[in-house]
Amino acid sequence: MNDLKALRKGRAMTREDLALAASVSPAWLQRLEAHTAALTPQVAERLAPYLGVSAEALLAIHAAGRERRRAELAALRAVGV
Repeated sequence: MNDLKALRKGRAMTREDLALAASVSPAWLQRLEAHTAALTPQVAERLAPYLGVSAEALLAIHAAGRERRRAELAALRAVGV
C-alpha cells in the first residue's frame, strides 16, 4: 500500500477509528491523508502500530505522497488549471 489512507483502509479502519486510537483529530488525519499537512515523527509513532508499519516507513510513505502531490499541483499550474 502506498499511502496513509490505503494503509488505514487495508486495516478496515475508518478515519474516526484510527484518529481515536492514535489520539489525533479526524480532521488532522484527513489533512495527513490528503498530503496537505506534514507528518511529524511523534504522530507517526502514534499511528504506525495501528497501520502495521514502522514509524520510519510511515514517514517515508507520507513524504513520497507529499512529493507526488506537489508534482501534480505543479503540472496543473503549468497547463494553467
